[in-house]
Amino acid sequence: MTYNSARMRSRLRRYPWKPYRVNVLPAGLGGPVVQLRPKDSNTVFIQSVVALNFRWRYVRDSDTLWFCGVPGQGGVLARPGGAPLLWARPIRIAPLRHWHERVPG
Repeated sequence: MTYNSARMRSRLRRYPWKPYRVNVLPAGLGGPVVQLRPKDSNTVFIQSVVALNFRWRYVRDSDTLWFCGVPGQGGVLARPGGAPLLWARPIRIAPLRHWHERVPG
């Protein structure tokens, strides 16, 4: 078991799955960036998807993703149905995160 898989399992045990409207921004220097938008809220949570290039397609064409974790702190993303599981983490560089928040969704 690797450190990341242990952390992922921990998140899956501790938090429920919640559906979020998403806007998937194209991959820049890293993986794609996902704007999580809670229903009935103007809040936007920015998450960077941690995945190999060939797995980015799982989020690319989605308008809804399930998220298990704490928005803005990281967690697990999945397409409706629960597979595949992708790790999502916050963007810690504030100017970059704020720039991604302003992209219309």
